[in-house]
Amino acid sequence: MKVILSIMIVCLCMASYAAENVTIEADKVDSSDQNFYHATGNVKVFQGERTLTSDDLLYYKDRGYMEATGNVRMTEADETVDCQRMEYDTQTETGKFYQADAFVQPYNWFKADEVHKTGKNSYKLYDTTFTTCSGDDPAWSLSASSAKIDVGGYFSAFNVAGWAKSVPVFYSPYIIYPIKSERETGFLVPKLGYSSTLGAFIQPKFFYNIDVDKDTTFAATLSQNENTLYANEFRMKPSTNSNIYNYFEYVAKDRKSPSEETQVTGPERESGRFFIYNKSNIAITDKLRLKIDLEAVSDYSYQDDYEDYSIAQNYDNEDETYYNSVQLLYNTKYSDMTLKYNDIMSYTITSTYLKEHTYLRPSISAEKDISFAPVNVRYYAAHDEVRNTKFIYNYATDTNEHKKLDYTRDHATLMFYKPIPVYVGTFTPSVKGYYTRWYDFDSNYEMEMPNTDRHSGLAYLDVDDNSITRRMYTIDYSFAFAEIFKNYNGFRHSIYNTLRYVQTPDVDQTNLFDYIDQDIIEETRNYSYSLKNYFKAPDWMLKLENVQGYEMTRQDHRYEPLVTKMELYTTGGFYSYFEHEYNYYEKDADFLLTRLSLSAGKFIISGKFAYDKETSDDKNTTIQGTVTYTTPKYDLSYSRTSSGWNNKLSWKAGSSVDDSVNLLYKSECWEAGVSYKRKTEIKDVTVSNESDVEHIVMLTLGLRGLGKYTSSVYTATTSENGDNNE
Repeated sequence: MKVILSIMIVCLCMASYAAENVTIEADKVDSSDQNFYHATGNVKVFQGERTLTSDDLLYYKDRGYMEATGNVRMTEADETVDCQRMEYDTQTETGKFYQADAFVQPYNWFKADEVHKTGKNSYKLYDTTFTTCSGDDPAWSLSASSAKIDVGGYFSAFNVAGWAKSVPVFYSPYIIYPIKSERETGFLVPKLGYSSTLGAFIQPKFFYNIDVDKDTTFAATLSQNENTLYANEFRMKPSTNSNIYNYFEYVAKDRKSPSEETQVTGPERESGRFFIYNKSNIAITDKLRLKIDLEAVSDYSYQDDYEDYSIAQNYDNEDETYYNSVQLLYNTKYSDMTLKYNDIMSYTITSTYLKEHTYLRPSISAEKDISFAPVNVRYYAAHDEVRNTKFIYNYATDTNEHKKLDYTRDHATLMFYKPIPVYVGTFTPSVKGYYTRWYDFDSNYEMEMPNTDRHSGLAYLDVDDNSITRRMYTIDYSFAFAEIFKNYNGFRHSIYNTLRYVQTPDVDQTNLFDYIDQDIIEETRNYSYSLKNYFKAPDWMLKLENVQGYEMTRQDHRYEPLVTKMELYTTGGFYSYFEHEYNYYEKDADFLLTRLSLSAGKFIISGKFAYDKETSDDKNTTIQGTVTYTTPKYDLSYSRTSSGWNNKLSWKAGSSVDDSVNLLYKSECWEAGVSYKRKTEIKDVTVSNESDVEHIVMLTLGLRGLGKYTSSVYTATTSENGDNNE
């Protein structure tokens, strides 16, 4: 009987209320004058995308007004409101809800004594609470005397108290919070903490959504002991194949000098410390593109002093060398032309302070790999105007020296090559010729010129009073054997073999410049053989590679270090990478890099060891290990990183040791953690018997929907006796 009555009511209402687009279903509907309707029992009302359910409903057709009581629920798109009583105007889509619970996707819950729907997507709430935690007893919530919700916009509230369960934790006269996924202008969660250099600090951040394709963030680090550090980050994506990123920091403070005692003999003091970083790739037309890569600092110590307070994205610099390049590229069928400016700044601090600056004035180059001809051709030609400057400061004598060298270089290469398929593989012969001329030298010191040296008509170095000319060539033969494979039960094994011979004649280039690419071209007569093995199964994959070179230009020690690489993946959570260069003659490694990670139940173990004998860094050995214990509620991890210098491969690296312990509690809608970091810099015993130890305590708080916040709350530097760090 209920179904039949329901169908009849639906048909009646659809016929009668088409103008209002309102449809009513119920167990029982009474109507005295076809204008007033009283529906009871499992009431359902449909209006467009909106659905209303209740126990009892009064509907006034002429006014489009309805009152619902008992288990009232209104649902529309991403929002749901439950209440005890509701008054609603179907024409203006406004109304009032009493003793209401509301939910807005994806995870925003509201409660209020009264909710006034003031528009299609706007509400006002009185005596309300808000949380992103589900359930009747949320882990955290905000209460307010009144609030406003714009669905797809903001939640704003007055007289706001923050609660952890039933414990009040903060008060604010006003807050505003986005309840939408789109970017929007507003203040971000500030960073605050304490450090031994800045003292107490706070870093407020403001995000400005300029347009759909661009935005910017402003930050200011206000501290107890230092001047304000200002930062600005700008992002823009004008098209699918273009992006612009620019970052800038500035603090009104004298730039660091290697000698704090003097400003006369040390580097010139200047006011204003800064950091600039730009990484942009802009397609101007289909053939014209602008590429910018910039990183610049005001002084050698800037990154050490301020990197912990940077808001720059994806920036890291480990070697104190800063590269800058601006290139305008124009591509055609036969040539890729580049108008370029390059700049390299490096700082080296040992017993002396060295600041070296090499830059190329705006210059032009052209290159192309032409593969549609019978023989493939690759060419490159460039005109470069180079300046190299050096500032050298001697700590012991408190003296300094300036060196400057200008020169012009024309450089060109032309390469012919052709892959030739044969029955068992591919043979690729190639020959490459070089022409380089240096001239217009200008220096403030006496230059030591190289000597003329003629190997042949195609390989020589010719030197006169104000120019140097070099011709060189390289021949290269390689043969890549076709894949050898076999399918076993459960995996496939593939083998690739490659033989190669490369020869560049010997021309004496002693005292020749070595500031930009291909200033020096090394002699070589090198045979090499590489063997690659691939093993592939449904749940694992193994790659093995060995490369052996033989250098005939040497009188002895002709065998190059044996290069071995291995990489293993498994679907069970294990990963391993190994790379090793073994020196036969020293019976030791020239290079070793190994990484591994293992997931076993609740444990995640990862490690890394790196040794590079030829590195220019002051530390050539790094050992890193992390153990993490993870559960649905807690993450606990310990990591140690030690680094130092070793003349030979050693599993010890103790000049710098960083220890970190992290504890994180995770809940459905929030997380909180604490970290302790201890950074130990062990000094040379010839200089001091003490080590600098930095202690850092960091807190993490994340609220679902509001974001994650991490900041140091305590930083201190102490000195410890070196005997304790062994």
